[in-house]
Amino acid sequence: MQEEDKKKPLSKEAFVAMLEKVAFFLELEGADPFRVRAYEEAKRALQASEVDIGDIAQDKAKVKGIGKHIQELIREYLATGGLGLLEQLTQKYPVSLLELGKIPGLGIKKIKALYDALKVSTPEELRYAIEENRLLGLEGFGIKTQETLLKHLFLYEERLGAVLLPTGDAIWKTLQDGLQERLPEVRLFPAGELRRRCPVLAGIDCLAVASDPALLWKALDEPFPILNDVVKQADEAIVGKGDGGVRVALTSVSARSFPTRYFFTTGSSSHVEEITRRLGAGGYSMAPEGIHTHGEEKPVELRSEEEIYALVGLPWIPPELREGLVEFDPAVLKNLPDLVSQSDIQGALHVHTRFSDGMDELEAMIAHARSLGLAYIGISDHSKSAYYAGGLTQEKLFEQKKQIEGLREDFPEIRIFHGIESDILPDGSIDYDEAVWKQLDFIIASVHSHFQMDKTAMTERVLKAIRNPYVTILGHPTGRLLLAREPYAIDLEAVIQEIARLGKAIELNAHPQRLDVDYRCATTLLASGVFVSINPDAHQRSGLTDIRYGVDVARKAGLPKAHILNALTACEVGEFFMRQGL
Repeated sequence: MQEEDKKKPLSKEAFVAMLEKVAFFLELEGADPFRVRAYEEAKRALQASEVDIGDIAQDKAKVKGIGKHIQELIREYLATGGLGLLEQLTQKYPVSLLELGKIPGLGIKKIKALYDALKVSTPEELRYAIEENRLLGLEGFGIKTQETLLKHLFLYEERLGAVLLPTGDAIWKTLQDGLQERLPEVRLFPAGELRRRCPVLAGIDCLAVASDPALLWKALDEPFPILNDVVKQADEAIVGKGDGGVRVALTSVSARSFPTRYFFTTGSSSHVEEITRRLGAGGYSMAPEGIHTHGEEKPVELRSEEEIYALVGLPWIPPELREGLVEFDPAVLKNLPDLVSQSDIQGALHVHTRFSDGMDELEAMIAHARSLGLAYIGISDHSKSAYYAGGLTQEKLFEQKKQIEGLREDFPEIRIFHGIESDILPDGSIDYDEAVWKQLDFIIASVHSHFQMDKTAMTERVLKAIRNPYVTILGHPTGRLLLAREPYAIDLEAVIQEIARLGKAIELNAHPQRLDVDYRCATTLLASGVFVSINPDAHQRSGLTDIRYGVDVARKAGLPKAHILNALTACEVGEFFMRQGL
């Protein structure tokens, strides 16, 4: 067993991580693609399931996609803490090759070529090889490839220690649960980027309201989740490392100083600076410990953040908005009471099933949406050009349509819309033809290939697609994958303006690795009045709840409920769909 795996507690997450490594190394050595895919599908099945792996091992529960072989691997893992197959593979290849796999644009074939020819097995060795122009002698590696890899290497290095929002939430929950168990009287609050619900977090900041910081640090003396690797400790703060190497800071504050400390540590710096400036103009001075009237030694008594904003004549500004972008705009301030919230969301559009690359059957996705209290669901599997994702042939699409018609009778409580996520082809056309489009309730048009087109060509490509009268929604408009792939070049402002002019919708893809469109497009989105559809892009049942991350981003953009397509009722959304294609 690898030393790094020995240290990890036995858990489903640790086992899934081992399966991921096995699939990586098997693909690296050229194993049968179907064998590699079996491990990848088992990994996804376990991630999507809430079943305990111990129950799978003991035949107490079954999970679709987990066969006898994976069950035996689970038993081996629970008995030994490791996997013999993984040990065999890591004796052939350095574990550090997994890090190379995290560099955007560096696929398995290139990693194997680099290792076989140059013994490059770490990002540092890759950088050295590029700087020495050693890649130029390898087949498939030219000057342009070297330049692209160097750019991606810079991005990789910048992102070290950064995590996505769901990982931040998990770290926060671990901290909260651990402290609650040891010191029930201590109250813990998220701050910084986590409280502002930033899509990518460079650190996790928390405030602990404690009467005696010494008791707090004493409670953390014993091994504690997340904060075991302590980097720095002072009288009032402790800094450690969490999953992915992200910085985790826990600060102890008194109840008296909490409102101002909470405000300061939430940020952002530009937001804090603007409020501080306004306080100064109003005769106050502000510091993390409290607010003072000019010339007064005693601080102003504050019971909440709301009172800080009241001192400068502002309503309380939700943390998500505090980015120094639009929150002080009078129109945004006026709309604060109507800022979209999770309770406003009535349905989930952009949902995949096993008809294409989803993990769950059509009926299971619909049943889960109903159990979440949603009023409607929009099934939109991949179109035929997405062959890599099991895209639907015309025959398969009509088979799905027939199944949906039957399920509408079985699920009268939830409205089922039938659509497709159609690839936007390089020339701007979309799959199928008008005879097929007319039989669908909606079409999400998305770019899934040819990302390297120049800005003018990509913009024209997307504009042509959305001008198709049957296209309803533009999917993940910039194609970005957070911490993995940069957005493609596109004039997004022009695209948004055209979508608004046509009365269509733009997607805010709520998958945590996308969260696309970006909240920094707030000014354009608000000024255009465009409809925004907060879509989960769900590929399994659990993915339906990702909508909450999309709501976070919509709030960061200052979007009111009236701007959100899936805050409409099922009837209203149905009418919106019917207007397309006319």
